[in-house]
Amino acid sequence: MVKRTLSCWQCGMPIEDEAARFCPHCGSPLVGSLTWWERFRRRPAWVQALPLVALIALVGLAVVWFVPGVLSALTGRTTPTPSPTAPTQAVAIAQPTPPVATTMPTPEATSPASTPAPSPTATLPPSQTVPPATPAPTPTEDLDAALLDAAYRFQDAKATSQRTGDTSLLSQDLVGDALQRQIELVERWRDQGCYWEITLNAPLTVTILEMRGPDAALIEVAKVETRLLYCADKLESETRNDAYTTTYLMQRIAGRWYTAERE
Repeated sequence: MVKRTLSCWQCGMPIEDEAARFCPHCGSPLVGSLTWWERFRRRPAWVQALPLVALIALVGLAVVWFVPGVLSALTGRTTPTPSPTAPTQAVAIAQPTPPVATTMPTPEATSPASTPAPSPTATLPPSQTVPPATPAPTPTEDLDAALLDAAYRFQDAKATSQRTGDTSLLSQDLVGDALQRQIELVERWRDQGCYWEITLNAPLTVTILEMRGPDAALIEVAKVETRLLYCADKLESETRNDAYTTTYLMQRIAGRWYTAERE
């Protein structure tokens, strides 16, 4: 077996005792007994410089990788400068000058049911250019009013047909499944010799739940009704001040809203 010979890092003399902590020749502490900092300080200068070089390289890579992204993010959050013409447009629309007002269309042309159109001889300034109409309508005051009117017409048609047993006028306000169901309901009670007296105890309220294109809307209707059932002219049952909500699918046909489906 070959015996390994150790040498002192300071004086270079051989050391026979492998467990020695100090050199027997010069008294210097051996590498095994030194702290990591003492061992590092005794290494050559180029070895000591390696961690510094690695640190500088890492900092350089971080600058190359992260700084452009941070700058881009900060630049993206910058609030754009408002257009210098925006205040002019707001003032021009809110406070039109007298010459423009004298050439606007007639009240009939500006009514809610029609599309605004300027007079053929009027020339609107750029600040008053009318924006293009959206293809699909969204709930507005005009649409709410039209759907509320359709809900009232359905309510009246239902009450009249249930009281008289006449279904010939239902198609003026109902279409599709709603029309078929109402006809069947009226005929069934009529065949039994019965009819209903239905009255509203409070105004209807309509909420637009969803627009299904330009000509279809799903609405919720809140009602307070009193319903009296007569058979052979005798009161058989009654329900008074019944508050409930129901949903209707409304459909616009030739500019008129109809009730197409109901719960």
